Amino acid sequence: MFVLLGVMIRVVFFFIMASLVAIPFAVLVYWRSKNCRRRKALLALVSPYLFVYTSYACYLLGAFYCSPVFNTGCGTDGYWHTELSHGYEMYSVSDNTFSIPLGIIYKGDSIVVDDVTKIKEEGNMLYGLTFYIIDDSKGYFFSLNMETGALTWHGRYAEVKKENADITSGLMNTESFYYDKWPWVTPLEILSILLGTGIVYGLWQIFFHLCRKEGGDEI
Repeated sequence: MFVLLGVMIRVVFFFIMASLVAIPFAVLVYWRSKNCRRRKALLALVSPYLFVYTSYACYLLGAFYCSPVFNTGCGTDGYWHTELSHGYEMYSVSDNTFSIPLGIIYKGDSIVVDDVTKIKEEGNMLYGLTFYIIDDSKGYFFSLNMETGALTWHGRYAEVKKENADITSGLMNTESFYYDKWPWVTPLEILSILLGTGIVYGLWQIFFHLCRKEGGDEI
């Protein structure tokens, strides 16, 4: 259910984005063309949708393939996982496609920090922000020395920024952190864009060939 809902939301979002490009592009092509105007306008209208959905389908299939191969999850399936330094790992499980996944940092069988919403990794240090105050002695922000295992809890934003601005600056939400850590994301994104571009380019080349063969007559 989670996977289907997440995919449907993205399909609707991509449809809206593609429509914002497709409609003015088709009008412009129809206005500027001297022959085959209606067919060119139709192709111009279809092209953004073809590019977006082809690229997304390629990325989605690639993500589901890479997820078990790299043991990362892919987010769309409601599971995220990444390795950190010195044997630490972080994972998230979510059944809500509208919220940022809460990270659980662990080493071996021991949970070190849970309910992480923002995080950054700098060398042996891990800085983060948790969703709620766990008890009176622990605040929202934490720093973890992954080499020594020393975990330090800090206060709220204002006092932490005054104490050590490095703890609060440069934090990214957990979902972005996962995607930034996964080695397959950028190559797959490039491949998906190239595939979508290639299919649209090939379709236009076929169209121009047929148009020239027909002498450019209007239909």
